Amino acid sequence: MTSAMLVAGCGGSAVSGGGGDEAAADGPIRIGVVGPMSGGSALFGAEFPIGAELAVQWLEENGGTDREIELTTVDDQSDPEVAVAGVRELTDQGVHIFIGTVNSPVALALGPVMQQTDSVLLTTAAHAMEVNHENFNEHVFRVTDNPYMRQRAQAQLATEVAPDVDSWSLVGPDHAYGVSTMRSFMSGLNDFAPDATINDPILAPFGASDYRNAMSSVMSQQPEGVFSALYANDAVTAYQQAQAMGLWENTLLMDSANEFFVARAMKAQTPDHWTAFHWYHGAYDNEMSTFIAENYMEEHGVEPTGFVGEAFSAVLAVAAAAEAGGSTATDDLIENLEGLEWETPSGERLMRAEDHQTVKDVNFVRLRGCETCPEGFEVVETRTIDGTDIIEPATPGEAVDYGPETEI
Repeated sequence: MTSAMLVAGCGGSAVSGGGGDEAAADGPIRIGVVGPMSGGSALFGAEFPIGAELAVQWLEENGGTDREIELTTVDDQSDPEVAVAGVRELTDQGVHIFIGTVNSPVALALGPVMQQTDSVLLTTAAHAMEVNHENFNEHVFRVTDNPYMRQRAQAQLATEVAPDVDSWSLVGPDHAYGVSTMRSFMSGLNDFAPDATINDPILAPFGASDYRNAMSSVMSQQPEGVFSALYANDAVTAYQQAQAMGLWENTLLMDSANEFFVARAMKAQTPDHWTAFHWYHGAYDNEMSTFIAENYMEEHGVEPTGFVGEAFSAVLAVAAAAEAGGSTATDDLIENLEGLEWETPSGERLMRAEDHQTVKDVNFVRLRGCETCPEGFEVVETRTIDGTDIIEPATPGEAVDYGPETEI
């Protein structure tokens, strides 16, 4: 566990900013930033502290809060047990507000811990639908989109950009995120391309070093389009192995979540594909989006990912809720996060009170390899779909209804 303290605004004494502490009205807002800072998913998790730090800087420069904000980073190593241990250590130190989590098993494991420790988690990337359905609890919020929104929108996008593709293969990791993501895309195809053939989904191991069997199974189905829920290093390995087999030569690839990460690994060998972003700065022309992009590119020399934007948005949600209620005591924070409308790099978002799911835009970017481009790939085009058009009904405590013929 590593720590970094950043300050926004002025004033405040060094006391707890969460739980039932009566000083939660005037002490620093203490936030634990949880994510994989090492291991195969570190390329995602390492973006969270950057986004959180930029949010603190934004608040400091724009008078967004009169309270200090302290950030502490927890490396969950993509392991639920490690995440639980790290979070419990921080709650013992008085931290009761957490943002982050990439891997759905981590987010699902932390839900009960939030209840037990009277804490709050705002997940910025974990996508399992169980988070705000079967496993819903009032201590967990999702500040980003979810698979039902994103992948139904992606199915809609597929029918718009490639209306002649009428047979699909689906491949994803064998855990909650992979299943819910593939079911969501199937649900979208059923609505937007009802005559399309959907082959049996292929479940692949998470964190494996060889995906040739899975990609060979995809090829054997002879699809015209492939939807992939593989992510991080798993996706890079699978896509490279599939490329060696010739899969991408005449097949449309719809990638669920890898943003720039696959392209930065494969460079000029990047297949022409559409990938979903939590937030893409190039889709927006507002001060926050520009602030993040300019500061990130000055420091890192490349465009920011959506994971930066979502951590930024989570810190702003905490600050807005704290300002609205005058307190970061857990009960007050939950009350003021429910129904919160706040400004983010992608415009105004709404935290739905019924199930703690955020209503927001869904961004898609088309990428392809480019021998002459500085990073070895290029952004070809972008699309944005309004989340209010494709979000699922709120059913806290109950499974989402994907519609018929979507079982995996």
